[in-house]
Amino acid sequence: MRLVVVGPGSLGQVFAAVLARAGHQVWLVGRADHVAALRQDGIRLVGADPLSLPVTTASEPAAGQIAVADGLGAGTPVDALLFMTKAHQLAAAAEPLRHLEPTAVLGMQNGMAKDDILADAFGTERVLGAVTVIAAARLDDGTVQVTQKGGTWVGPGFAPLTPARQAVAEAVVAALSASGYPAALREDMRAVEWAKAANALAAFGVGIATRASNPEIWATPAWVAAFQLLCREAIAVARAAEGIEVPDLPGFPVHTYAELSPEALFDRFGRKTPPDPAAPRHYASMVQDLLAGRRLEVDAVFGDVIRRARAAGVAVPALEFAWRLAQGFDAHAPGRPS
Repeated sequence: MRLVVVGPGSLGQVFAAVLARAGHQVWLVGRADHVAALRQDGIRLVGADPLSLPVTTASEPAAGQIAVADGLGAGTPVDALLFMTKAHQLAAAAEPLRHLEPTAVLGMQNGMAKDDILADAFGTERVLGAVTVIAAARLDDGTVQVTQKGGTWVGPGFAPLTPARQAVAEAVVAALSASGYPAALREDMRAVEWAKAANALAAFGVGIATRASNPEIWATPAWVAAFQLLCREAIAVARAAEGIEVPDLPGFPVHTYAELSPEALFDRFGRKTPPDPAAPRHYASMVQDLLAGRRLEVDAVFGDVIRRARAAGVAVPALEFAWRLAQGFDAHAPGRPS
């Protein structure tokens, strides 16, 4: 298949590498400075999935190759666009690619706004539901450390799958599965997307307030209770706004997180011993951005869900508090325009 990965950050490089390794033609599209660095060094994954792949500057990659570019011409044949940018970068990343006519479009961003943005750019019928909890971070030397070969789920978006879009979804799932990344097709993708959003909102809210890694949060009963409070509010929004019951998923059983008492939640999922200080510290992606001085996904993640809560008449005071904290940190980010 001819697949375009948009956003050459850590997650984008992982997906491009995995899809090329499965034999697909892959374009990796990003800013000119990012493209120049990749042309020089190629893709270098370390950690849970060590891999080095060169890239090509050819206008069209061969099967199993990755071509890097800062844009694509109108005649570029594309089966699918996979957007890997941060949520607040998604609309700007989609705009210069509106001229393409992909069979399917997938967004792996945090939050619930992503599918609306992609539907506006490419049409409701092309959007697939997609979620990933693969964890990776770009290191100072340009390599990408894969810290968790987490799950990915793909399925219907706003419209039922056609055979062509089903084929795209199956190709993405097969490529990930073959590389040891758990992946599956799901019919209830909207509920899956809400599950990831609830988990992310909770992890981000506690993480930016404490600047703690995920293992540190789960080793602290009070922070686990705070995580649960945020998670419960997000689940209430899904139920009130869209009539969705959020499911458990492998790696983040969100429904169970919300149903247990805070004490039972820590007893079942909490770490009873402090994390090993020598082990790699896995931070939620928003915490990574905060610690690195980058812009945060404030409005596209917290703000969007809070607007849905207000429209549905659901009180979410803990999410509102976390949103305000995130807004304050984002206002002081070095990368924020003055």
